[in-house]
Amino acid sequence: MHLAYFEADTVTLKKQASSLSTWSHYVRGEVMLIPQAQRTFFLLFLGLSFLFIASAGIFLQFFSKDILLEYEPLHSSIEGVGAVQAILMALLLLYLQQDNEKQKEEYFLLSMGFLMMGVLDGFHSIAVINHGFVMLRSLANIFSGFWFALLWLPNLGRYISKVKAFPWIITLFSVLIGIMTIKFRELFP
Repeated sequence: MHLAYFEADTVTLKKQASSLSTWSHYVRGEVMLIPQAQRTFFLLFLGLSFLFIASAGIFLQFFSKDILLEYEPLHSSIEGVGAVQAILMALLLLYLQQDNEKQKEEYFLLSMGFLMMGVLDGFHSIAVINHGFVMLRSLANIFSGFWFALLWLPNLGRYISKVKAFPWIITLFSVLIGIMTIKFRELFP
């Protein structure tokens, strides 16, 4: 979906935001406009997706009570793909943060969250059930949520991003947590 961003002064922003023909959202001095044709498609796609997921769940609940939908290799593959996606998102955000035109310190905090999530999800995808499987997924959620929550603290990303080796430190920390959780599972709850 193509979203257009328009930079304008405050008066123009207020006029555009009050317009009923488009959805408008303020994003740090910019207005994000969704044209009417794309808005209709977006709402239709969202509604149909919800109906499909709900009907598939109801169908599986009523008509397949004896079927157990457990297939560990498929689960591990999907988790591995998700881990790679999170790591690639972290790398993209690091690139955008270092771009001289952007200077967005928020990107650094987001990238650290995605980086830890991706590495820990990677370990989750190779872990065996009852050997850190659930714990690694929970740690990925906790650590990524921690980095995402740091966005609310002003200027924290600017100070942390000055340490050039910080992404490597976070990656090493995540790998150590993953290895310790899988190798020394009996030490953890």
